[in-house]
Amino acid sequence: MSFDKINISYLFNEKGLYLLLTIGVFLLLYLFLILVKKKIKKTKLYEIIFINAFLDAIDGWIFTLTLNVFLLYVFSFIFVNPKLLKVFVVILILVVGLILSKFLGRLIYSYTSNIDKTISTSIIVNLIRIIFFIILILVLLDYIGISITPILTSLGIAGLAISLALQSTLSNLFAGLQIIANKQIKVGDYIQLKDGFEGYVEDIKWHSTVIRELSNNIIIIPNSVLTNTIVKNFNIPSPDLNVIIKIGVSYDSDLEFVEKITIDIAKKVIKDLGEEIENFQPFIRYNNFNDFSIDFNLVVKIKQYTNKFIVIHELIKNIHKEYKKHNIVIPYPIRTVILENKQS
Repeated sequence: MSFDKINISYLFNEKGLYLLLTIGVFLLLYLFLILVKKKIKKTKLYEIIFINAFLDAIDGWIFTLTLNVFLLYVFSFIFVNPKLLKVFVVILILVVGLILSKFLGRLIYSYTSNIDKTISTSIIVNLIRIIFFIILILVLLDYIGISITPILTSLGIAGLAISLALQSTLSNLFAGLQIIANKQIKVGDYIQLKDGFEGYVEDIKWHSTVIRELSNNIIIIPNSVLTNTIVKNFNIPSPDLNVIIKIGVSYDSDLEFVEKITIDIAKKVIKDLGEEIENFQPFIRYNNFNDFSIDFNLVVKIKQYTNKFIVIHELIKNIHKEYKKHNIVIPYPIRTVILENKQS
């Protein structure tokens, strides 16, 4: 019996009972999936990357998926209708494909964010999802009987025309892939450009790289520009770096005592700020007899570039305080002028 001949009395026969039973089963399945999802999110299982990505992928698709499977079952086993069956198979493939596409994107993003930040960028995630979706469309076209050979041929010709028209866009795309492949600039790195712009790399997109300044402003740089400029990366080869503070003391100072006091202050400040680096001790190096002072550099090592501001701040305060306590003079720039009194 076809679907258009069904009447109300038909619900009381054998197929009608199967239909009501099926509705009940799939409503229970839907409620069960929602309950399981909520429970898992409250357990440590949600911290597992694979499960986390899967639950995020099906979020918002549970009802659509269960409803589609229900309709597919109804029109294949209860009310046999080949045309509607084919429609719901196509919809099911699309829904499952979209879920898998989202799942792959979330899985890659979660994996790279937690384990390998070198490729934790939207350009990789989006490319993988686009490629997966194109393959899905080709599979669907083949399933419904549309030959994909002419389409692939047309895409090849169209691709050549598009590549000529979008040279700038493609240049930025391949520049972005080059940045990721070289691993010299990664998400989370603190970089400084030749033009003076500096900040954290937030993301490497298909067209541009996003940099966040310490003032929380966003800088958007085309990938092709970034690959053709001089970049200083403060995270390569390691994020720790030396901070140098220039200081001058009076010629009357005991230089051995100045060295001891200064190093003790530096050690204390570094320890209090949690910036201690294994196998490194602060040190000073005298380097110049100035007009009004003996100059030296205080060298300390910190864990990352942006920590230097608070470290320098604390060092200056504590050095000034201790020098004053021990009568170590930091002289002002002065000049002594001797006037010769000539008698006429």
